[in-house]
Amino acid sequence: MSTTSPEIIAHVGSSLTYPITITNKRKTGDIFVLAVSLPRNWTAAFKITVAGQSQEVKKVYIEGNKALELTLEVTPPIEADIGSYPIVVTVRSENRQIDASLSLRASILGSYDLTVTNENLSTSVFAGGETEYELTIGNIGGSEVTNVRVELDGQAPTDFTVRVSPRALSSLEPDQETTFTISTKTESDVSAGTYYIKFKLLSDQTEAQKFSLRVDVEQRAGSIVYIGFVPIIAAVVFFFVYRRIRRK
Repeated sequence: MSTTSPEIIAHVGSSLTYPITITNKRKTGDIFVLAVSLPRNWTAAFKITVAGQSQEVKKVYIEGNKALELTLEVTPPIEADIGSYPIVVTVRSENRQIDASLSLRASILGSYDLTVTNENLSTSVFAGGETEYELTIGNIGGSEVTNVRVELDGQAPTDFTVRVSPRALSSLEPDQETTFTISTKTESDVSAGTYYIKFKLLSDQTEAQKFSLRVDVEQRAGSIVYIGFVPIIAAVVFFFVYRRIRRK
């Protein structure tokens, strides 16, 4: 019995697949019973491919002087601690005349997980102004993540200019946090109201996590007063022009 991968490295939550070859060196065929010794709460299954389909097996028939290829799929529990674990595969013929064993090893690394830790994802800005929002990212997994970045998910709202600084963080260790600054600038003619800017949190090891930043745009009091006086001034001018025309 042999394997080309005696040790496999995986992260918490992932399965490990070991290729195994069992050779019957006797002249006659025999049935072999498969067994595996695992760490506590781990699960495993032996599988062979038949007509292109994967099938789970607990015993196999091997002709004399022939070899059989199979795989051992091992699944650690999600709460497995980081470390290296022994796995022992045993094969025994049904008549108990043949016994063989194969030692394997599973090295478990921590999981990858990033999160946005801000409780309130909102900010405000005056029309024509600029605001900065401090976004905090935490590594809540068990392993280092690299190339951490925050990017726009699609386009910013019309009349908005959005920048994120820094563009990327080279690495973030477990239980550490980092801050990205989101700068939002609006045009002076943008309408007052509530807008949502969509972002995604990325790294080399994690899938994209999407979130939105709420931005409340307000008009300055002076602008509102000025806008309110425009129709009044226009009406007064029209009134005096009209009176002057009538006198003539």
